[in-house]
Amino acid sequence: MHKNHYFNPKTASLLWVLLVSFALFLNRASGAGNALNKENEIKIIETTSHSLTFDFHLINLRADSVKIDGRLFYRFSFLDKSSDFSPNRPELPFAVLPVGIPPGAHAEISVLGTETKQLFNSDVVPTPQWKKVNGLHETFYKIPGDYFNKDQFTPSQIAKVVDTGFMEDLFLARIKISPIQYNPARHSVKIYTKMRIRILFTGGKKADRTEFLQSTGNLNPYDGAVINLDQAKKWIIPPPRKTLRKPIRFWGSGVWYKFPVYKNGIYKITGKFLKDNGINISTIDPKTLKIYNNGGKALPRGLNAPRPDSLLENAIYLVDGNDGHFDENDYFLFYGRSVTGWNYKPEDTDRPWQHYLNPYTKKDIYWLTFNDGETGKRMQTVSAAPESGLPELTQFKEHVFWEEEIYNPLHSGMIWFGMNFLGQDEKSLTVLLPDLVSGSEINAIFQMYSFTSEKQHINWSLNSNSASSKAFYAYRLKDLYFKNILGAKSGENELAIKYEGKNPTSQLYLDWIEFEYPRRLNLKNGALFFNTPVDGRRYRWAVSGVTESSTLLFDVTDFRSVRLLSDWTLSQKNLQFSLATRYDKPLRLMAVEPKA
Repeated sequence: MHKNHYFNPKTASLLWVLLVSFALFLNRASGAGNALNKENEIKIIETTSHSLTFDFHLINLRADSVKIDGRLFYRFSFLDKSSDFSPNRPELPFAVLPVGIPPGAHAEISVLGTETKQLFNSDVVPTPQWKKVNGLHETFYKIPGDYFNKDQFTPSQIAKVVDTGFMEDLFLARIKISPIQYNPARHSVKIYTKMRIRILFTGGKKADRTEFLQSTGNLNPYDGAVINLDQAKKWIIPPPRKTLRKPIRFWGSGVWYKFPVYKNGIYKITGKFLKDNGINISTIDPKTLKIYNNGGKALPRGLNAPRPDSLLENAIYLVDGNDGHFDENDYFLFYGRSVTGWNYKPEDTDRPWQHYLNPYTKKDIYWLTFNDGETGKRMQTVSAAPESGLPELTQFKEHVFWEEEIYNPLHSGMIWFGMNFLGQDEKSLTVLLPDLVSGSEINAIFQMYSFTSEKQHINWSLNSNSASSKAFYAYRLKDLYFKNILGAKSGENELAIKYEGKNPTSQLYLDWIEFEYPRRLNLKNGALFFNTPVDGRRYRWAVSGVTESSTLLFDVTDFRSVRLLSDWTLSQKNLQFSLATRYDKPLRLMAVEPKA
């Protein structure tokens, strides 16, 4: 699962740094909000076709005292401030104000007046530095030998134009305001509580487009983004008009029926089932039967990540007698996926198989429609007749995982864990490893989470056999890899985890566990999923435990285009077939014994 990253509490108490906060000035009543939307922070004084004059008020200034090697320094901050972390320099905050200007114009800035306060016998803290301690980055402060040599206030300019450029269709100038100046040699700090600033625009295009923008309502993207929107809106360049059109329109005609799927498998929909649920099957044209679904995974969080434009049609296997009717005994099969599973990522050599779950739902929704005049997508049938002289496979690498969403320590929707260890603690769970090849070793990956960078230690055992122990630093997420573990057995396994915290308040979370083990190709409980090697070779597979000649074999690698594999043979409860594997990813195959 994707996890957010949070503040490291350890950086609040750094070795020899003592941090004490106090309010230095409070110019206004404290209030939340963006500086660009607050009249008491930025006040427009005058706008013309070629200039902007405004007042900048320093709001909610704070000074935090920091002791470094016994000497007192101050770290200043204020509402919506930014900082420059150039090494060996004073950490002086500043504000960046975006100003809309005519396209291509040059911006010149001048300070017309100021109101100031000055602090004597005061020093500004240097920018922090980072070092690695036990594999983690920690903050520390170092005073350069020439830190107090400079006898002038820095920065020399309290207001300047940083750069210009387009934001969408509006040309901007970014204005840097530096209301804190520092003279190291004189140990003096100058604070500008108010500035009156004028910006002159020269050159550029000043075409008035107010009427166009008011009529189309295109100001929304810039509301709050610049300090002078009322002035700058006339300089927004209108974008070309586009007609957005989906390639396929869903829900436009006919009736759509939805039903949930909780487990991976082949599902059978009969005419009788539809009739019993109130559908008049005598009107169904079987050629138009369609199933839609997008695979059960959550949509990617990244806005630029690829995603389906709409619902995807999935192939079905139709048995209708080819008489143009969908009767009670007619049926179709489709492959249904749950909202959990595995991704194959060969670029991650340490963990090429990565499980996933959908954090928003426990069920996948499938949609059925028909009688729209369009022929539905059908499964292709591919011959998988067994061939002699090929390497025979009777086992495969199986992957199982454990993950439960129980603990939400940060009260954030994406931060959930399955176990919480406190102090000296021990917990256990049952791990199911069906058809484990007898005497085989297994591999495991534990993902842990800690809110501190202290050294952690766990021991774990499988069926009372000591499996492994690990000492580690687990600030935030930490993957622990265990290879070639003995003691597992086919079926249920008891996993015990013992946490050895350094003190009673030590805490550790278990997020998930993944297991990899060799599994026999054995059809049990009517179904078996298995993966192929990734080497581009042809193999002969032998699946044991098959008792029904009506067993079906599917290639479900692509959930949208499932294939039915035919021409396999059955001898002494062994289903045998041959197939070529792929070089880029494993094939996902399924053998299933149909139920009535």
